[in-house]
Amino acid sequence: MSAEASAAGAADAAQEQGMTEEQLRKAEKERRRREFEAKNKDKLTSKPKLSKKERREKQEREKAAKQQAATAGKGKAGGAGKNAGPVSSQSRPPVPRPNASDVGKADVGANPQKLSSAFAHLAPFRAETNSATMGLDLGEHNNVHPAVIAVGLKFANGELRGANTRMASMMQAFKETIADYERPENASVARDLTGRLDPMIQFLNKCRPPSISMNNAIKHLLNGVSTLPPELSESEAKEQLLGLIDSYVHTNVTLAQEELVRVGLTKISKGDVVLTFSQTGAVEKLLLAAHERGTPFEVVVVSCRPEHDGEDLVKRLASAGISCVFIELSSLSYMMGSVTKVILGAAAMLSNGTLLGPAGTALVAMMAKSMHKPVLVCCESHKFSERVQLDSITHNELGNPDALVLADDWDGVEGRPSNLAGWHEDPNLELLNLRYDLTPQAHISALITEFGLVPVTSVPVIVREKEEVVVP
Repeated sequence: MSAEASAAGAADAAQEQGMTEEQLRKAEKERRRREFEAKNKDKLTSKPKLSKKERREKQEREKAAKQQAATAGKGKAGGAGKNAGPVSSQSRPPVPRPNASDVGKADVGANPQKLSSAFAHLAPFRAETNSATMGLDLGEHNNVHPAVIAVGLKFANGELRGANTRMASMMQAFKETIADYERPENASVARDLTGRLDPMIQFLNKCRPPSISMNNAIKHLLNGVSTLPPELSESEAKEQLLGLIDSYVHTNVTLAQEELVRVGLTKISKGDVVLTFSQTGAVEKLLLAAHERGTPFEVVVVSCRPEHDGEDLVKRLASAGISCVFIELSSLSYMMGSVTKVILGAAAMLSNGTLLGPAGTALVAMMAKSMHKPVLVCCESHKFSERVQLDSITHNELGNPDALVLADDWDGVEGRPSNLAGWHEDPNLELLNLRYDLTPQAHISALITEFGLVPVTSVPVIVREKEEVVVP
């Protein structure tokens, strides 16, 4: 009997029993469901449907089991390694932690300091190991001019400090290099001299990370070398480059500071109490010029550990006859109320208007802002940069961590050991000595530059204007 005949018979029987067409469809659907469950009874009962909570608990149990198995596998591998033979070339032995006596003997690229992961990307401070070479292998730099080596070693031992001083000393060393340069036969001065200068620049970067002003000066010099006309003779090319260096330093340091001082004198009035932090050449020249003009004013010099640069500044100002007060950074809040204005120096001004200065500058500016004191920043335009920086961690420079520990004398007891002596041996202790910090543009009232008194928003405009370099 065919299926259609049986279905037709069932339909006739249902109609005879008084079932409607809708009831007939429901009955047929129920019959098919029972037949499907009867055929797949084993499959349906073996895998019960889990709720969302039950599935999550199951996944967590499986994950915990995998982690436990992985831990057990590592333990077995470590135990087997004690009796194993030679280590595979793919396995890496643990790097030993350097001892305190080895600090400074490490290569320039190594990081002998114990630093948290937030600062591990910064170039490590290399301690002094040899007063003559600062631990640098000079045999690797036999293609570096002696004048550049001498300047680099002074950078490393801290003898040459300050953005202007370092930049001018570097350019003077390059000037001696160019004066002694001899062009090989059938060689281009532009190409050959660029190749000669590259290792010298790398050597200076190894001695100490370059400042913004140094990078700008290097960029200007290399641009002048690359644009030398090919028809120039060796002597003419050297004369042009030597003139380029002299012009750059004279324009961006000597003349710029003279004009900066002229602009800044208009902001120091009779009876002012000027507060400054650390030591900057431009600020010092401005204060001395105001005193020579006969303006009666007082200066509050703020200093802090570990450099104490303010001590040198206050000595020179006091010897010139300026009434000075010297305080530590911890006493800033007590003196800020009697101050009429704050004048700060800068290591660099960034394109977003932030000030890169000695560590502690940001605290002084924020304190002045909170007490409604104007903050003026003296900065030559050759320290301006197109770089944007939002924090002091991404780009910074590490100082000597031992400078935070060592003290010549205190409490009247000379040579008394510090409580942190031997910190290298303590695995739970790390010392961090950052050289710079960032001051937001909101805490700066105006910039004193050779272009006049300008807002911090003018920094990118001045940078764009100075990028149009004209080689004489």
